[in-house]
Amino acid sequence: MASFCPNLNQKSRLKREDVTNGGETSIHILDFIDLSCERHTSENLKNALLSCLSEYSISHKVSSITLDNGSNNSSMLDGIDKALDLGFDLNGVRSISRIRCMNHVLNRVFLDLLNAFEKGHESLLSRIDKLASYTKSNVYIRNKIRSYIPYTIPKHNITWPLSRYRQLEVFLKVSKGAKEFFFDNLFKPEFQLIPDDCFVFCYQEEELEYILFFVRIARIFQEVTMLLQDDTTNSLCNGIEYYMTIRQYYKSCEELKNGSNDILHVANVGIKKTHLPSNTLKEQVFSAVMASYPKFEKYMDFAFKEPGYWVAHILQPHRKTDLLNRSFEQSFKEDVIESATSYVVSCCKRFTETSDIRSHNKPIEPLSINRVKKPKVLRNISAYLDRNISEFHFAPKDEWQIYLGEPLEKEKDFLSYWLENQSRFPALCSLALAFYHTKLSTADVERSFSISKRVLDNRFSLASSNLKSTMIVRNRLKCFNLHSKMFVTEDIPTASWTCDEEDTECPNVSQQSVNDPATFIDIYFSDSSD
Repeated sequence: MASFCPNLNQKSRLKREDVTNGGETSIHILDFIDLSCERHTSENLKNALLSCLSEYSISHKVSSITLDNGSNNSSMLDGIDKALDLGFDLNGVRSISRIRCMNHVLNRVFLDLLNAFEKGHESLLSRIDKLASYTKSNVYIRNKIRSYIPYTIPKHNITWPLSRYRQLEVFLKVSKGAKEFFFDNLFKPEFQLIPDDCFVFCYQEEELEYILFFVRIARIFQEVTMLLQDDTTNSLCNGIEYYMTIRQYYKSCEELKNGSNDILHVANVGIKKTHLPSNTLKEQVFSAVMASYPKFEKYMDFAFKEPGYWVAHILQPHRKTDLLNRSFEQSFKEDVIESATSYVVSCCKRFTETSDIRSHNKPIEPLSINRVKKPKVLRNISAYLDRNISEFHFAPKDEWQIYLGEPLEKEKDFLSYWLENQSRFPALCSLALAFYHTKLSTADVERSFSISKRVLDNRFSLASSNLKSTMIVRNRLKCFNLHSKMFVTEDIPTASWTCDEEDTECPNVSQQSVNDPATFIDIYFSDSSD
């Protein structure tokens, strides 16, 4: 899949609807590539990717790649820089921004947390799994239990660790109803319950308190995962803030584990002081949380070393370098500013060499019929002066330094600020809008796989090539806002029904008069801009 800012190179002044595609999605499916007959090595993945990019002739336009944390994917990126003609160098080496899928990072980190949480409590979680199976698969219990519990407990999916969180969250809502159901129907033969089932339907207060505290503490992983499902928050511009928020969460968990009751640390983990349990239970849960911190720290260090993350973060007008100044040491701050400046200057230099800067200041008006035409020599001199003045004013480093030197803009959102300042910072605006459409996670890719799976579940004979074509056409209809226009007739005269019933023979098309209008179906709208 590819994402990009629409209409970015048009010469007229951009509006919000131009760069947001009218509110429609801007994630375009390029291809579904079947590698089932090949090993998923880094070389095979690289060849498949390059082949797809070459088919669309966009190899030289790739500025970032977002993918999960598989070792074969990481190895693929190590050798892909030389194969892509990016058009500019970064610190002497051709490079693209390597974005680790934030959803995958959260899944991997939460898996370590979950393993530590389940350690010593396998029996408790297995009972909850059995309860989920009873309420979903036992036909005798399933129909009756609906009057006791409003939700069906989801099963735990091993491949998606956060499914355990969702299961425990629902379990807490239905635990009381499950207990009532058991005691009300224990001796009814149609439910086939036995006294030993009390172990599945009934839980002690200490067990419920333990699960409740874990759900409250781990809620941040669920919340961030859901945020990344939204196009507006699944942007690289928010990447550093996600990592900083979770890092602060871990620091607060460590302080609370060590006995602190500071209200700030309590708020950082998303709970209240009244939610803190006994010291023993608190020690168990916070120890499980801190067991996952090394994995998170590894991914965070990777993001902090990638200049693309920081440039996208600094281009937020309400942030700039404020978070960097307040949260990091001076040496780290200087390194980030240096690498970010090098990245921005290289990108903006490429933009100024390939774009008409003057067109961003003011659309060039056509010559009036009554206007006196300048001699050719004067026109050439004027064009030379305009070109040199424009190049001096919009030097890439100047744009960056002027932007950083201005105060924070708290009143305007990201798009409003850059659309208002596109004349002042044309190259920087282009980079900012491109980063706004750079995805931080592969949620859209996973969603396409899920849709394809549901299609195949109902269409066993559907060929893979037809499925691919169907998915791509569906995506094009959404991305380009193509939709059917159907006409609804509210009242049909009786005479028309009579004629239709009497006309039982098919008309001869060849005998149709040339004056008769052709019958057609209007598939999509088109306007003068198409």
